[in-house]
Amino acid sequence: MKIGLVSDTHGDRKQMERALALLKGTDHLLHAGDLYRDTLWMRHHFAGPVTGVIGNGDPSESGPSQRLLELDRIKILLSHGHIQRVQRSLTHLYYLGLEQEAQVVVFGHTHIP
Repeated sequence: MKIGLVSDTHGDRKQMERALALLKGTDHLLHAGDLYRDTLWMRHHFAGPVTGVIGNGDPSESGPSQRLLELDRIKILLSHGHIQRVQRSLTHLYYLGLEQEAQVVVFGHTHIP
């Protein structure tokens, strides 16, 4: 299974279109937040499933702040990372991953590729 990842799209449709073109052939797309409405937009423009979470730019009721999913028997924790303060340290996110028994943790928020 080929998994694509995008994050911190911030409503930039031109860049999202570019990313989706580059991710053509991907089986599942993960969107690590900011903005959740971008997840909804990508669901209409991507051939496969899209799983996303809210970021710090979203109202809390607009979507889930984290998701635990299993793809090809691998447990993946998806979070934007702002709640776990990933710009300061990965410690909180690390322990959340352990608590959720995730094998992989995907996050954004730092704007570091």
